[in-house]
Formats: sequence, C-alpha cells, structure tokens
Amino acid sequence: MNGFNCDPVPTLHTERLILRQLKDQDLQPIFELRSNPKVNEYLGRDRSLSIEDTKEHIRTLQKGFQNNEIALWIMTKPIDDVMIGSVVMFQYQQENNSAEIGFEMKPEFWGNGFTSEAVYKVIEYCKTQIQLDSLRAVVQNGNEASLKIIKKAGFEKHEKLEEDLFEYILHLKNFKYAL
Repeated sequence: MNGFNCDPVPTLHTERLILRQLKDQDLQPIFELRSNPKVNEYLGRDRSLSIEDTKEHIRTLQKGFQNNEIALWIMTKPIDDVMIGSVVMFQYQQENNSAEIGFEMKPEFWGNGFTSEAVYKVIEYCKTQIQLDSLRAVVQNGNEASLKIIKKAGFEKHEKLEEDLFEYILHLKNFKYAL
C-alpha cells in the first residue's frame, strides 16, 4: 500500500456522530478551530489568522488527499451536519505499516465523549479496512484530555520526542472497539 487510498474517505457512523469527508461548508468551522487559542494550545502549530490562511490549509489537505498522504474525517452531529471537530491520519510509514492519528474538537463540545467516539471509530476502520499494524499519537505534556482518550484506546507510551512531547503506540491487533 502506498499511503491511505482514502480519497474520498468513507463516511463512518457512530451512535451520535457522522464522520464524513471535507465539504466546502467546513471552511468557517475549520477557521474557528484553527484560530482558537484553546484548541491550538497543545498542537504546536500557528493559529490561522484569516480565512485565507484556512483556505491555504485546506488546499494543502486536498493535495494530501490526492497523494494518499492524509485521510481526514469531519465530525458532525447528524441533526445539522455542522463540523464540530476532526480526526486525521497522516505520516504513513510503509516499512512498519503504521500512521499517525490526530484529532481536534471545538471547545464547546469538549468533555462529552464525542472525540473518543470518533477516534475509536477511525481506529476500528484503520484496523479492519486499511489493515494498518499500528497507529502513533504524539501528545504534548499537559494535554490530559488527549492523553486520556488515547490511553483508553490502548495506546502505550513509546518514546520521548522532545522535552515535553511524547509518542504513544497502539498495536491494532490488540484494539477492541468499545466505549
């Protein structure tokens, strides 16, 4: 396999969410996520300062989709199809059949289990459909919410990447989808 071959990503359903491909209507919600200091606190990226910054980010994502380098699911609630967060797979490593997973959520939806629900569904998809052997997650020290999500999914600390940045690994043969 040369990357993810997920263009477009399949729509996934959980009990309370729809995980779907990126749409034009997601521009404003992506800007809201990428410009929010709370969301960006642990992500190590520059905040979007304008819609134009966000459009450039989306163009980069679209190139990644076309090259099978990125798979992105937009989290929505079925009632309105408005983006509340996202789950992304990237940095596929062919030599060990693995990828990195990341996620973000609008702060008004934090603490209700939506992110866990979406992440677990994408992990299940990675195991059963893409047939990855493992997933990596990089978490900054202090990001307790993300750490709780990945540890509950079965990720284990693998190595320290920088002073306050740690990599966690999930071997998918051990993953069982259950909230």
